[in-house]
Amino acid sequence: MLPFHSWLPQAHPAAPSNVSALMSGGMIKIGIFGIVKVAFDLLAGSDCQLWWGLAVLVVGVVSSVLGIAYALMEHDVKKLLAFSSVENIGIILIGIGVALVGCATGNLLVASIGLMAGLYHTLNHAMFKGALFLGAGSMIYRTHTRNIDQMGGLSKFMPATAITFLVAAISVCAIPPLNGFASEWFTYQSLLTAALQGDGVVMGFMAFAAAALAITGALAVICFIKCYGVAFAGKPRVNLPQEPREAPTSMVFGTALLALMCIGLGLGVALVAPFMQDIASATLGISAVTVASGAVVLIPGSDTAISLLVVAVVLLVLTLLLRGILGIFNSRHGAGVRDDAWACGYLPDLSMPPSSGTFATNVRGFFGPMYDARDAVVERKSLVMRAYEGLVSFLKKLEPMADKYLVDGVTSFAKRIGVASRGVEGGDYRRYIGYIVIVLAISLILTVAVG
Repeated sequence: MLPFHSWLPQAHPAAPSNVSALMSGGMIKIGIFGIVKVAFDLLAGSDCQLWWGLAVLVVGVVSSVLGIAYALMEHDVKKLLAFSSVENIGIILIGIGVALVGCATGNLLVASIGLMAGLYHTLNHAMFKGALFLGAGSMIYRTHTRNIDQMGGLSKFMPATAITFLVAAISVCAIPPLNGFASEWFTYQSLLTAALQGDGVVMGFMAFAAAALAITGALAVICFIKCYGVAFAGKPRVNLPQEPREAPTSMVFGTALLALMCIGLGLGVALVAPFMQDIASATLGISAVTVASGAVVLIPGSDTAISLLVVAVVLLVLTLLLRGILGIFNSRHGAGVRDDAWACGYLPDLSMPPSSGTFATNVRGFFGPMYDARDAVVERKSLVMRAYEGLVSFLKKLEPMADKYLVDGVTSFAKRIGVASRGVEGGDYRRYIGYIVIVLAISLILTVAVG
């Protein structure tokens, strides 16, 4: 979460892609576990303060919006996914912040829904971000570059990777009916429920967070349309040393497995959500809340309900219908699919397809001051980074001091005793017999003395 995020975009490009998948899916969630453990377990007997929840909520909002805004400007696919993880940690923190606000205000229903939303998104993020990092690893493995502007047209050469990456990209954008939408839907509902049932202060913060979450979703769609479109659509933008081909089966299998989990956790939300709700309720120490009825997920105490299975069927029917209409139109007018983008009358070449930079130009202009501030503060060593490096330097000096005055002192004392005792061991058995006689005499005296 901001401002403790600057290491992540540096770590992911340096790590192998399978390690990035584990790092993003598991390691960075340890902080989330710590917050939940401290807030709802270790401090369960304390009076929960409202400002705790509002502070976590604000940090989550800032992390989600700025995380995806930074991702939108990246050309390095692994840096882009790293900033996307900052965004999703922010979304998780929004849910946890709502849960803390619910505890502070005595609204345990809101607390339960918010915590469930945060935990559900924690699981979902592990699935779709793991698939995205493994898919990125396949892309890098075949193209030998992390720059998406140097890819292009990969869907023709790597169709399985393209499909699995697309499924994960749809999930991370919270588009129905996949798992990213399922957990973000619960996050929205927790925010709206808390706003409607809270006082003016709570209502204002929740409305602000809901609007920020909507902005985050819109930017995420733009970001991953850019990433997928530039890398997989069109034609190659550079002449690669050799024509890319599909990644090895073992690499595709791992990505496909996580992509199937994204589909299952979305379409099966009515089965998964009750389990997540049981975990949230047990963590809060309250009775379980009903969040599903049959294939429908719902929010208790409101008229809000949705069935992602129905949504999936409707979207499938609309897609097939649109495809059929286009097919009829093309057959009547003899129109075919254009292989090249319109080039204004010029002969198309590799430099003409849109790049990731031109794709996000408008957003870059809108967020210009924010990016300039990031370049000035984060890319150059920020106050946080300088303080951290100072702490590390101090600890490096402190560690040998502890060895010198604690460990070395004890060992040197023991060594001196050992050196002094060498004279006792003369190697003469008569001396050892004398020692035994002396010990027996001392034992006899002690026995007589104590009766």
